[in-house]
Amino acid sequence: MLRVVRSLETYSVRRQLDGTVSQETSDWTWVTTLPRQQAPTERIVAWGHQRRDIENFGFNELVNAWEPITFISTSPRPSKHFYCWRS
Repeated sequence: MLRVVRSLETYSVRRQLDGTVSQETSDWTWVTTLPRQQAPTERIVAWGHQRRDIENFGFNELVNAWEPITFISTSPRPSKHFYCWRS
C-alpha cells in the first residue's frame, strides 16, 4: 500500500533588492510505504526535507568544489551522460 503525504507550507521571504517581505508557498508531495503508526505525517515531512538538503549539499559540492565537465552523448540510443573532474 502506498501512502501519499502532501505538505503545503507558507513562509516569509525578505527581498534583497528592496527589503520587502512577501509570503511564499511551497507544495511538497512524498510517497512512502510506511504506515502512519510507524511514521507520522510530521516525520515524513521532516525526512523529505532532510533528503532534499542532502541532495542539494551533494550537488552544490559537486558543482562548486569538484568542477565537473559534462559530456552528453548525441547518439540515437537512450541518452547517456558522462562526467569527468579536473584534477
